[in-house]
Amino acid sequence: MKATQTGLFPFLNGTKQFVIPIYQRTYSWTHEQCQQLWHDIVRLAENPQIEGHFIGSVVYVEGGVYDSSVVPQLLVIDGQQRLTTLSLLLAALGKAIDERTHEQVDVTRKKLRNYYLLNSDEDGELHYKLLLTQSDKTTLMQIVDDQPLDSNASPRLRENYLFFVEQVRKTASLQAIFNSLTRLIMVDIALERDKDNPQLIFESLNSTGMKLTQADLIRNYILMGQPHAIQTTLYNDHWYPMEQRFGHAEYADRFNRFMRDYLTIKLGRIPNIDAVYDEFKRMVESQKLDLHTVVADIDDYSKYYVQLSFIRTDDPRLNMAITNLHILRVDVSYPFLIECLRAYDRHELPMSELLNMFRLVESYVFRRAICGIPTNSLNKTFANLLRDMNNPGVLQRFNLSATAGMVERMEAALLDKDSYRRFPTDDEFRRELQAKDVNNFRNRNYLLASIEARQSNEPFKSDRYSIVNIIPPSKPLPAAWQAELGPEWEIYQATHLNRLSNLTFVGYDDDHENAEFVQKRDMPGGFRDTGLFLNRSLAAMNHWHETMINDRAAELMMLAREVWAFPQRVNQRRDPVQMMPKNTGTALESEYLQGAIGALYAEFRRRVLNLAADVREDPKQLYIAFKTDSNVVDVVPQRQRLRLSLNMPFSEINDPLGKCKDVTNLGRWGNGDVECGLSSIDELDYIIGLVNQALDYRRDEQV
Repeated sequence: MKATQTGLFPFLNGTKQFVIPIYQRTYSWTHEQCQQLWHDIVRLAENPQIEGHFIGSVVYVEGGVYDSSVVPQLLVIDGQQRLTTLSLLLAALGKAIDERTHEQVDVTRKKLRNYYLLNSDEDGELHYKLLLTQSDKTTLMQIVDDQPLDSNASPRLRENYLFFVEQVRKTASLQAIFNSLTRLIMVDIALERDKDNPQLIFESLNSTGMKLTQADLIRNYILMGQPHAIQTTLYNDHWYPMEQRFGHAEYADRFNRFMRDYLTIKLGRIPNIDAVYDEFKRMVESQKLDLHTVVADIDDYSKYYVQLSFIRTDDPRLNMAITNLHILRVDVSYPFLIECLRAYDRHELPMSELLNMFRLVESYVFRRAICGIPTNSLNKTFANLLRDMNNPGVLQRFNLSATAGMVERMEAALLDKDSYRRFPTDDEFRRELQAKDVNNFRNRNYLLASIEARQSNEPFKSDRYSIVNIIPPSKPLPAAWQAELGPEWEIYQATHLNRLSNLTFVGYDDDHENAEFVQKRDMPGGFRDTGLFLNRSLAAMNHWHETMINDRAAELMMLAREVWAFPQRVNQRRDPVQMMPKNTGTALESEYLQGAIGALYAEFRRRVLNLAADVREDPKQLYIAFKTDSNVVDVVPQRQRLRLSLNMPFSEINDPLGKCKDVTNLGRWGNGDVECGLSSIDELDYIIGLVNQALDYRRDEQV
């Protein structure tokens, strides 16, 4: 490697061509970066005492794509953004010099082009000093040649070039700008193809430009080390189609999230969004994966992610189901749903079952939202759901065989979850929805629109209507409404105002919110005029009081249970008896595992095994271990309690109730530095929370 300090113009001068490899990201500097560069140049122009301004490094590989070429072609590893932006600025300066003929400048437009933008004696692509990739290439050529930009021109190149044209035209002295450019300093880093490792150097660079995305790093890792012909094949056959699939503006952000979901599927755990590249590289190298196979696999999976992310399938029913998941913001389900879409594409799953699986996700997530169950466990639930569907223990508990359909196995896996991962029952859902403050619920429109759409079996365009309270929110209520509700009107208003039973769609505006019930019913856009299902019962009423409110509440609760259905069919197959396995000569035969403590252990065991599909019970002679790759919690049966050892440092446990004891370096049966006891079923939810902390800690340790 040779590193040399140089100026911008000496660096660009001479017959050479800087080639951006096909795998590099397209030009991505924004107005902000260009404005900063222009600010630095103006600062130099205003202060001739400043000797120079450092603009970073350009790293390239000597011995380019075509070694036999008379023009040295230098494969740029880092510095594309700066080189491209400076080329735009030089083109803009040359244009201004031609326009401002009255001003004397030490350089002509022709010299700027021939010395620093072109190889003047060459033809074809070799004519250009800087060769970009894909649509960027043609756009930069058109700018350098001062040709009109076509409709497919790169937006970033066009916008930034026009920015520099405007700034240069406004400047008082073109000579001062040219002088500033002569004082730009950079580091010229040349790598030798056979001696230096471009990938390692690329990873270690601390670029002064835009930070590379995880997508950039992964693409470069896959393609950088390949011969040029293979780079081109892999990029054209797989990577470029992916970029087009995602779209130029959405590519980086969406692709980062896609790769996290892809790795979640492949690794069975969820990597940090900022560590996607490191996780990918570790997976490829530890599993010795063939990069050609990997990039084809990524290409394949990306098709299904794009279908989910952009609502882009060929079936309108499926698009509507995906739209609903977008509204509910449940993209944590993508790793699971991607596999569902792949199964459908491979003819392993009919469309009817695929739709049922999407609707089941929707019901599970929405019921939990209505019941106020925290969402922080959903990512792990969906990351492990496919594995849970194939868990023999789950199938046995629901009397299902391994050949059962995917929908049945999915229902069983979801119904097997409890505590904060539970699927709310009809009774819980009805109770919580009936009392919920729906008017201030984030998914209020979705809730009402979904009930309406279920009756018409087609998408409901809720934007044509307004949601209103039937009993108005005014305090105090107008006299007519007080008479309508009776002496206890204040109680009725406070109780029912924002509940589902008091809300509906209308076609009139908020100016009529205090209108009497009959007026709301009969006015244009009112209950009768809309013809909506939600207003059918309201259109037939002459009054709105407690009996009517309760009747409508019961009707809507019944409809909501149908829209967000509970999987009753599989639930009826559940085995009510949870049998403990018989193990000879282990702690499972302890005399203490009888009666109340035995029943407590059976429930504890069920709950722990339900935390994750890979948790298994491993009875020892003196204690019972629950483990994944390593022990998570060990149980010692005692006369009046279960003594638990959690395998994690005491300093890491979050124990607000103070139930844990530090047993670091103390002799105990079992593994871990945290000890607690379980003596009552009432303590179980809290204890399971502690066990889940130990499980999370062991998983983090295994990464």
